[in-house]
Amino acid sequence: MTKDPTRSRTVLYALPSDFSGWRAGGRAAVPEKGWPVLRGGYGKAALFPPPVTAPLLFDQLVLSANADIRGNGVLRVEVSVPQAGRWSPWFAMADLKRRGGASVPSKPLPQGEVGEDLLKLKTKASAFRLRFVFSGPAGSRAALKLAAVCLTDTSIPYSPAALDRGPYRGGFRLKAEPVSQMRLPHPRCKDMCSPVSVSMALSAIGLPTEPLRQAAAAIDGAADIYGNWTLNARAAALRGAAAWYARFNTFAEAEAVLRRGLPLAVSLTFGPGELRGSPLKKGTRGHFVLLKGFDARGNAVCNEPAVKTGRAERTYRREEFARAWFRNKYGAAYIIVPDPSVFAAVASPVASLYSAPAVTAAQRKKRIESQLLMNEAARPLAYTGGWTRVEALEQPHKSGENRGPAGCYAGFLRSDALRADPLPPHNYCVRSKSAAAASAGGKIKLSAGTRFYAAPAGRGLLRAWLAGGRLALIKRSDCLPFPPPDRGERALRRSILAAARQFLGDKYFWGGRSCHGPDCSGLVGVACRAHGLDLPRNADDQWRLAPPLRWRDLKPGDLVFSSKPGKPREIDHVMFYSGGGRLLEATGESGDVREIPFEKKFGAVPPRDAKKTILKGKTVYFAGLKA
Repeated sequence: MTKDPTRSRTVLYALPSDFSGWRAGGRAAVPEKGWPVLRGGYGKAALFPPPVTAPLLFDQLVLSANADIRGNGVLRVEVSVPQAGRWSPWFAMADLKRRGGASVPSKPLPQGEVGEDLLKLKTKASAFRLRFVFSGPAGSRAALKLAAVCLTDTSIPYSPAALDRGPYRGGFRLKAEPVSQMRLPHPRCKDMCSPVSVSMALSAIGLPTEPLRQAAAAIDGAADIYGNWTLNARAAALRGAAAWYARFNTFAEAEAVLRRGLPLAVSLTFGPGELRGSPLKKGTRGHFVLLKGFDARGNAVCNEPAVKTGRAERTYRREEFARAWFRNKYGAAYIIVPDPSVFAAVASPVASLYSAPAVTAAQRKKRIESQLLMNEAARPLAYTGGWTRVEALEQPHKSGENRGPAGCYAGFLRSDALRADPLPPHNYCVRSKSAAAASAGGKIKLSAGTRFYAAPAGRGLLRAWLAGGRLALIKRSDCLPFPPPDRGERALRRSILAAARQFLGDKYFWGGRSCHGPDCSGLVGVACRAHGLDLPRNADDQWRLAPPLRWRDLKPGDLVFSSKPGKPREIDHVMFYSGGGRLLEATGESGDVREIPFEKKFGAVPPRDAKKTILKGKTVYFAGLKA
């Protein structure tokens, strides 16, 4: 990829912890766990999230909101942006009711104007703030379960880099039954491509709904249209899904969502003959289809609701589809998912994982199990106060306690370390011990092993996607492509050891796997992770997977394990073999990361043909690096 295709980024609030820090006014409340609630009665209830520094300058904004409304109240969703040194007046984006909603007719302001669902600014903004205001009789209420703010800089030109599929190869398609809007028994069926595509997406994820019922829930009560983006997303939420409007930048970003079993309702614009095979021969200013996969050549496989006869399915040439979607509509789509927590990822540089909530220093020292790095996937299992029990999906843990349903490490994170964010597939990894990342919100330090999607930003920099709706600039020299190019086994081993040696002299830290100090398996795991090799979290699990070797056959980068004294099957330490009879390890024995002769550590040299030996009461095993 030679050019950054990123024109849009979405900031998503979808986990209970995402709403922490929101201010409540009147008859509103933000509980420690659960959803913000606004109640009707005398006066109004309002929610005020903190202002957000935008990940990129933007001149277009679309706001989505999923709310469970009871009674006859109305929830108005509003946005304000800074212009000329002050906040603009509030732009009303929609009024939501129990079973439907409407856009809010408004006049253009000096700062910009809202056209049903889209805020267009006259000059770019660098931040936004939201407001949710509920009014209704006593007994009415609104529970806000999701908010999403899609931001676009329309001055960035379309890039053919949007065609990139990233790591994905070959063809695949999701099961999603086609529906023709043209054959629905309704006089306005030709206008219903948006709700019909949404209904197909809902059915594909196990939430079947009748297309006409979906259209009735999505119609804009003010503009009398079926294509309002905010209202279509909210209408999908009324069926039990979480849904929001987003804009995709590449096929890889979209395919990452599809590969989770989630088809995308996407919006296209094209002229006559620009999308061959489309039933809309004269083209269209806006038309939704359901993207459900790709063929072996990367062409888009879609359910096409505009088909009048035959099966409502089409395969479109990828270059033409990309222009109709990415170039002309900025990649507009609805993301519809049963549970948005499938997109949960760590949004802090390092997040410690504890066996139980840990408040005091003594508790943190005793209860720490591991650490998660920025962008690591973490499935929420339970919420308690300011803590979330998660399963660290990138840290396999097959033996011992604290295992989650998927066989990975489970424990407690501070809830504010977690955000829901559908990140594109990672294509870079930090290889330096730490790397500075500069975003609009300030600078942070990323640890070795941190993975992310990025594109070249010029001057030796990458623009990286970080969880929580952020973009950041990182030096390319601090990173490796992920997966790294194949330079041969010998070069790989040298590079892994070089990554581990960056930690020499650093303090040993039990449970650590970051630039702030590793433990033994953390050092091995992070050095390998930076080079595309994923090992289990603990030494015992690493030993179970590593192929046994004789001492004489060890190569630099292979592994040496040791057991507890007198317990040969209980592995509690792992080291790199660094060549010349030396070991590279993070050890509590000396309290640091060191490189030491094997003989000095264990008091003897093992027999040449030994696959294991007993020294100082410990059983020492020799094993290969499983590359």
